Amino acid sequence: MKGSSLIVLLNLVVCSPVWAVSENNLIGTWTCAGSLSDETTKTQFTSTEKFKSDYTYESQLILVLTGPLLAEVTSLKLTGSGSWYLAGNILTGTDSIKSIENIGPKTRMSKLMMDSMSMSIGDIQQSTSTIASLDEKKMIIGSEDGHQISCFK
Repeated sequence: MKGSSLIVLLNLVVCSPVWAVSENNLIGTWTCAGSLSDETTKTQFTSTEKFKSDYTYESQLILVLTGPLLAEVTSLKLTGSGSWYLAGNILTGTDSIKSIENIGPKTRMSKLMMDSMSMSIGDIQQSTSTIASLDEKKMIIGSEDGHQISCFK
């Protein structure tokens, strides 16, 4: 899994009417949490995103992976930084992973994940997300499949 931020991790895109999102509302520190699942893995995440007025941001992402094919729970912390811009309600981020740290038990699976993800440190990634709603304290990011991620200041 490549990417350091909520923007890159989720890569969420919704077909919705374009409306202007206030950049002033986006600026600040947001905490987001959620989970993504497929047949083999459940990924729970908590993200802290700091959007700055100079169109840069810093990100910290905690991932906890579990599932029937994973013999052990794997917990990782990724940090990164990059730049952002808004076009209507579409948030685009260009960023790179700065560090990856195993914050759980040191297991065979966590070593494999660390080795795999460490190869992407420094790689520049770009992705877009659709902001379904945004005010001074709450942001909702939507996805094509109807899932929503709520973030709070």
